[in-house]
Amino acid sequence: MSTYYRPSVVTNWMPAPCVISIELIEQKCTITKFLSHPEQPTLTDGTNYLHVAMDATGKNIIDLMRYGKNDPEKMFEELFNVFGVMMISEYDWSYPKLAHPHTQVMTIKLEEKNQREPQIPEEES
Repeated sequence: MSTYYRPSVVTNWMPAPCVISIELIEQKCTITKFLSHPEQPTLTDGTNYLHVAMDATGKNIIDLMRYGKNDPEKMFEELFNVFGVMMISEYDWSYPKLAHPHTQVMTIKLEEKNQREPQIPEEES
């Protein structure tokens, strides 16, 4: 199981997109960064992990991904307390609206628009 998140700030009572500097996280938080993959750093609190996607500069986080049984809530709490940034999950209605222009994460929602009751043919007499 996985969950995708996007950083957000609240302006005029609505979520608004933002980015988080990975350098500032390392300077101001207890969260540390390591490179699990050259283009995709991973953040950890020592127990839990978040994979991150960066913008084109490679300096700002635009998407975060939780895989497996990781519980990133303490890291999210710290990011909110230090930077005032909330993490919006892919299950939130505002998630697609918070997409950064450089994101490679797409949201696809499948739903059936016209659900009809099955038609039972009438018996002929």
